[in-house]
Amino acid sequence: PTGSRIVNFNHVSASFVVASSSSFLLCTLGSSPSSSSSSSLSSSALCKRILDAPFGNVSSLLCTDDDCWVVASTGLHQIDISSWKYRGVLFSNDSLTSIAYCEETKTLAVGGALRLHLLSNTKWTYHWVGYYIDSAITGLAYDNNNTLWIGNLLSVSQLSQDGLFSRISGPEGLPYANITNINFDSKMSSVWFGTSMGGVRYGSVDIASNGGGV
Repeated sequence: PTGSRIVNFNHVSASFVVASSSSFLLCTLGSSPSSSSSSSLSSSALCKRILDAPFGNVSSLLCTDDDCWVVASTGLHQIDISSWKYRGVLFSNDSLTSIAYCEETKTLAVGGALRLHLLSNTKWTYHWVGYYIDSAITGLAYDNNNTLWIGNLLSVSQLSQDGLFSRISGPEGLPYANITNINFDSKMSSVWFGTSMGGVRYGSVDIASNGGGV
C-alpha cells in the first residue's frame, strides 16, 4: 500500500507486517493466503488484512515479543501479537516521529515534538523536549551498551542505561546538526546519523564514555 511501513516479524516463517494509513496486514513470502480478504503486496508476498485502524500517516513500525507499535500522525497505536487485536492509541497530543526498542532491558522509546516517552516494566515515563533534549526528536536508536541515541534538529543526546543524559554537538565532533535519522551499526560498533547534509558515521559506541570521534 502507498505510504505504508514494513517490518520483519518472523524470519523462520518468512512473514512480516505492514501498516498503511488505515489497515494492518500480515504478509508471508511464498505461501498462499487462507482468507479471501488477503491481497497481493508484490509478486512474491501474499498479505492478509488483520484489522482496520485509523492510523493516518505512518512514520515508523516496530514489533517486540508481545506487541506491534505503529507510530503515526494520530499517535502511537498498539496491536497485541498473540490475538492480533487493536489495543488503542497513546500520545495523540504529541507529534510522534520515531521509535526504538532495547532487547536487553525490554525498554521501548518513542520520540516526538514534545517528549521522549519510555516504556519499561509496563510503566510509561517521559522527558520533556527542551531540557536534556534540545528540540523536537527526529531519530532514535539503541546501541550495544543499551544507550539510547536521540537525534533532533540541533544536536544529539544520549541517555545511558543508568538514566544519565549527555549531549553531542559541534564541540564534540558532530559536523552537522539537523538530524533526520539514527541507526546503530553493530558490525562497525558505530552510530550513523542521517542529516540534511548527508550521512555521518560517529566513531565507536565507546564515545558515550570517552569522546570518540567522526
